[in-house]
Amino acid sequence: MSILIARLSDGYLVNQGGKSILINSTLTREVDSEKFGLQSSFTRIDGIIGTITLKYTKYLITIDESSVAGNINSNIIYQVTKFSILPIGVLTNNEEDKNYLSLLNQHLTNGTFFYSKNYDLTNSLQRQSKNFLNISNDKVELNKLDKRFWWNEYLSEELFNFPEFITPLIYGYVKIVQTSILSHKFSFGLITRRSKYRAGTRYFRRGIDENGNAANFNETEQILISNESGGNIFSYLQTRGSVPTYWAEINNLRYKPKLIVNETNSIQSTAKHFDEQVKLYGKNYLVNLVNQKGYEKPVKDSYERAVQLLARPDDIKYVYFDFHHECRNMKWYRVQLLIDQLVLLGYSNNNYFQSSSGKILNSQDAVVRTNCMDCLDRTNVVQSTLGLWVLNNQFGKLGINAIDDNFKFQFQNIWADNADYVSKAYSGTGALKTDFTRLGRRTKLGALNDLQNSLVRYLRNNYFDGLRQDGIDLFLGNFKPLDNNFNPFNMDKRSILIQYVPTIMWSSLGVLIFSLLFRKSKNYLLFHVFLFGVFLGSLNFVFKNNYYYVNWPKFVPVHTYVKAPLQTSKKD
Repeated sequence: MSILIARLSDGYLVNQGGKSILINSTLTREVDSEKFGLQSSFTRIDGIIGTITLKYTKYLITIDESSVAGNINSNIIYQVTKFSILPIGVLTNNEEDKNYLSLLNQHLTNGTFFYSKNYDLTNSLQRQSKNFLNISNDKVELNKLDKRFWWNEYLSEELFNFPEFITPLIYGYVKIVQTSILSHKFSFGLITRRSKYRAGTRYFRRGIDENGNAANFNETEQILISNESGGNIFSYLQTRGSVPTYWAEINNLRYKPKLIVNETNSIQSTAKHFDEQVKLYGKNYLVNLVNQKGYEKPVKDSYERAVQLLARPDDIKYVYFDFHHECRNMKWYRVQLLIDQLVLLGYSNNNYFQSSSGKILNSQDAVVRTNCMDCLDRTNVVQSTLGLWVLNNQFGKLGINAIDDNFKFQFQNIWADNADYVSKAYSGTGALKTDFTRLGRRTKLGALNDLQNSLVRYLRNNYFDGLRQDGIDLFLGNFKPLDNNFNPFNMDKRSILIQYVPTIMWSSLGVLIFSLLFRKSKNYLLFHVFLFGVFLGSLNFVFKNNYYYVNWPKFVPVHTYVKAPLQTSKKD
């Protein structure tokens, strides 16, 4: 159904299906659009993301253009490709609001958002099975959405009385393709839903919070739909999330940040996490891929102590798999050893949701929760391997005995694209090790690509992620400009010396390079030595005072149980 919008002097008139609402600077109400006489001034949009009030101006955020990501039983799923942030009322050119707008724009531009007009993307097929099997292509029911994955819930608050104008978004990945193997035609794809709780960037959100919310928590649903023999619908869920204890990595300009594990009172939060996970998914098989030696070992040990203290052998099964050791020398097919361990613990590739001809034949009552340090690269390899293992079982029920090269290519690339989407949301780059996911083998080109992504991650995580984190917190309502009586963008508490040393460092390097290129006389040797000494001295100063040069978030404290140095917040 089309949505039409027209600008007024004090807001926007929005029309859909014969109903109109006026969104202005004070409230939103239903109106008679004919009284405004603006029919010729309406423009078409795809949806409304919501409204947000910054420090001085209120804004309406719209979906202007979308692309099709696939469909589930004729319910089309879209990805947002173009948006607008429209001022409501009088626009003030305040610098603080301009900074907020820049953060919102960055978040919306870099994020991957999906929606459907008549399908609930926040819930898996099993959770919405009754509604799905009797689907009538009605509007999504807001009270049935899974709020963990309803990314724009905060921005939609002003429209709660007008639910038909709300477009629920998920942040993650969706790809559904129509394909076939020999004469068997079916739909296949993935839906990954990113949780909005404890959401953030790679190093600024680790571990869990006091409410048991794990950083970088994603639910991935693998979907297979065949219309043959009355119709068969398969859904298989996997989850990933940060190691659910209190731990953090504090950025310090080094390639490996400072690792801190704080287990004080963490067991209560870990228990809350798994209480929810078991309630939502049934038995949890915890696959831990963190290294058992070196830098990562304290995180592995913390997780294992937590599982031992929980003492819940009936619904929590812990599996450790030393990924880098077992799969060394690019032998990643040895992930099969992990599957063998899961089978010994009672896990089966027959554990998924299945319905046929409107009847539920099977339900998924267990889930594999996988993590490495970032829950990205190693995790992606394991999840795609488990996905194929389960898919082969489902194909058997459809009479498909083997997959061909065409479908294998589609499967591998959908999972690899999913890996990249999840990784970009958290680390700022595509995933590592996706050559294995795409090709089924490790390549030298893939290793070089991983090196490049690792270097880009280092730069982003130390020098840019503070802004990304602020954009997330602003969009989700974790920080509300109107509730704060300070300008967070004008709060550089560092000394003058700290602030200007980088300028001295780069200036001396620039002058040195220029002089070496154009002043090659020996008379300049001492001058060159002097400039090089200034550069090295400044560089040494920066790394000795490394915390001062990290791009910290300004809105919300990075850690509650591990205080990050120099972060600016309302409480400082």
